[in-house]
Amino acid sequence: MASDALRSKLVSSRTQSATSLFEQAQHSFDRQTSAPSTTGLRRVPTWCAWDRELADGADGRQSTTRPSTDPRHQNEDEARRSAEEKEFEETLRKTRYVKFFEKAVFWYNAEGIIGPGVLQAAFTAASILARKQLLRDLSLIMTCSLVLGIGLYSFEVVVSDTDMGKLINLCKDFQSLCTFLLGFFVSTCVTRWWAIRNDCIGLLWGCADDLALIIGSYFGRDTPEDRAVREQVRRWSVLSYELIYKQARAASEDLSDLVAKGWLTESEKDLLLQECSKPQVIWGWMCSYFCHLAYGDPEQGGSRLPYPVTVLPQLHEICRHARGAIGALFAYTDTQVPFRYVHFLALIIWMHNLFQAVMSACVISNSLPGENEKGEKHGIMWTTIAIEVIFLFFHPLIYFGLLHLGVGMLNPLRGKRDIDFPKGAWTYYMSQEIGSLFNANSLPKGPPWGGPAVAPVAVFHRPRESGSQPKAMPHKTVSGDITIFQTALPEED
Repeated sequence: MASDALRSKLVSSRTQSATSLFEQAQHSFDRQTSAPSTTGLRRVPTWCAWDRELADGADGRQSTTRPSTDPRHQNEDEARRSAEEKEFEETLRKTRYVKFFEKAVFWYNAEGIIGPGVLQAAFTAASILARKQLLRDLSLIMTCSLVLGIGLYSFEVVVSDTDMGKLINLCKDFQSLCTFLLGFFVSTCVTRWWAIRNDCIGLLWGCADDLALIIGSYFGRDTPEDRAVREQVRRWSVLSYELIYKQARAASEDLSDLVAKGWLTESEKDLLLQECSKPQVIWGWMCSYFCHLAYGDPEQGGSRLPYPVTVLPQLHEICRHARGAIGALFAYTDTQVPFRYVHFLALIIWMHNLFQAVMSACVISNSLPGENEKGEKHGIMWTTIAIEVIFLFFHPLIYFGLLHLGVGMLNPLRGKRDIDFPKGAWTYYMSQEIGSLFNANSLPKGPPWGGPAVAPVAVFHRPRESGSQPKAMPHKTVSGDITIFQTALPEED
């Protein structure tokens, strides 16, 4: 009995102790979260404007990570957002189903536009029905049919059933041919469009991120020298992307906007203006800069790349892939789909639509009050006319629409249509992404284990006498006793 009572007291004492500790911890947590932080830490939104805009629904609801609209926190949110993020958000234009960045479609609600909203989405600027050239071509076909129908009815021309059957068969043959050819054409255009996005722009973007991973790992200290290296890589990566659109739009001679945004310096501008294929030149600079970091003059910031024998080839390989992505991109945009193919396809579509206009004119003319080929009088046939007007409107609309859709995807770098790439939005996110990779891997924010690794670096002293070889001076690591020697190979005779 005594042992049972003692055991009960022990259990009760432990329970009270645990409860007391939990209450103390809860009280401490509440005090820390309610009172202003003395360490300078505060809870901030963890996603940039790009992620928030893509996460927002099309029904007007906002994601939970969007900055608070509470007036008490507006000043804090405004101060927290960078100038680039503000510019990005101000450039966005939103409708019910589509978000535009300048003229290009940034995001759209796919589930919304395949439902009843498909009719409302047809009147947005992103719809193919909003293209003036398409409406012009469709209006021309319908006008031709109207003029021909009025002429046939005015001259009392009655088209026989035999002739009408021939016209119908001719239109059906052209419909099959147009459907077959347009399927291949649109498929080719979509494939080219996605290849430019994924294999060219995407590869260039990926190479920039890969460089950020490596450079951020080796140059992650919070020193002016390491910060300069990281900023140089980020700036040149974004600059090469911006110059792609300059070259594609034949505007590569005006680089003042890039200087104003900080992507280009005046001295670099003077060098670039003398060269062609400016986006690829940037990656030549990048390769040369990495060589300088590996074997350059230490007094000029060189010879600081750790393990250059292995790291430098990796960096150069990434630069080669980036330059290759730019070359492949301009291979797509500078080499058009063969002229004969596009012209002959357009000619077939126009012939079909004109034949459709002639057939509709004959049907409508025969459906107006008058006599048929047997001499029998009849009144106006509204049903026949209504059905024929539907054929006259939708058949040319479909074929013209597919033709304009395919042609519009051949060069998505122009920035003139909604189907083109949102250049400014991708510039903003590329810069933010590279900056995040650097910040998370470099002081003072990262890495999570406390500090970046300090790799051993061999410092070369330049030879003072001609013909002598550089001597490698040992460099001792901060945290170990290992000494790394790097020596230059003798030149072959």
